[in-house]
Amino acid sequence: MTAMASTMTKQLFLAEPLGFCGGVRLAVQTFEDMLKKYPGETIYVLHELVHNSVVTESMIAKGAMFVKNVEDIPVGAVALFGAHGVTTATEDVAKQRNLRLSNAVCPLVVQLQEKAARFDPNIPLVFFGDKQHPEVQSILDHAAAHDIHVISSMEEIDSLPPMQRAVFLSQTTRNAEVVAAIAKRLSERIPQFDNQAHVCPTVQKHQEAVRRLAQTCDAMLIIGSPHSANGRYLAELAGISKGHARLIENAQQLKPEDFENIQTLGLGTATSTPDSVIKDVIDWLHEHGFKTVAQETN
Repeated sequence: MTAMASTMTKQLFLAEPLGFCGGVRLAVQTFEDMLKKYPGETIYVLHELVHNSVVTESMIAKGAMFVKNVEDIPVGAVALFGAHGVTTATEDVAKQRNLRLSNAVCPLVVQLQEKAARFDPNIPLVFFGDKQHPEVQSILDHAAAHDIHVISSMEEIDSLPPMQRAVFLSQTTRNAEVVAAIAKRLSERIPQFDNQAHVCPTVQKHQEAVRRLAQTCDAMLIIGSPHSANGRYLAELAGISKGHARLIENAQQLKPEDFENIQTLGLGTATSTPDSVIKDVIDWLHEHGFKTVAQETN
């Protein structure tokens, strides 16, 4: 539906689906289940469960303690690995320390780990993503390939060495259109090119809905943490670099003066944004003159 401006009512369009993807929902539920299984005990969480500050703060209030290294977890303690996956070395240390471990890794990440492990080790692997991201590190750690090349942009393709064949994978939360464009460029450069990249379906739906609304609304609002990869990519799609969009974590960051000249507003969320935060933002917008008049769906 086209976002038509109104002189009487400010209009709010929702880029559905909103909120958690299946992997994040599973991770959060795993933590809740552990609270019941180990009442009163500290649950040590390696890195972040998901990339959202509100989720992290809520977990700390319920008894979680976040650590940067598996060696920081006491021997025999209750531990949880997050949605992004871990390396095999981390898994080995967890076993040596006899941790009472639950693993909340996203099923899609597990699929990519297993797929990477099955590739012919003699065929180079080209991976599109952030090499510092835990998900990327966990997938590449499982990869059988002897020759691995990580790129983070289209421009970096030109720096790749000549290849006759290669397999291609990507980080699951990347911009689906960019992944497709990079795959096309690589296929033109590499004669025997096997595109095995897979962007999370829910992430793609979020991206498609935001992209459509960004074309018709006066402005876009994306709810997500700055350190959430898919939240940042949604903000890019929505036009944050052109001043057309904002990336916020919660309703406390909203100010009435920011919306004075906006008649149509599109709202999208990262796949790690809790429903409670989404409700708070929508309630704030309703209180400041916006009315939800349509929902952008696939």
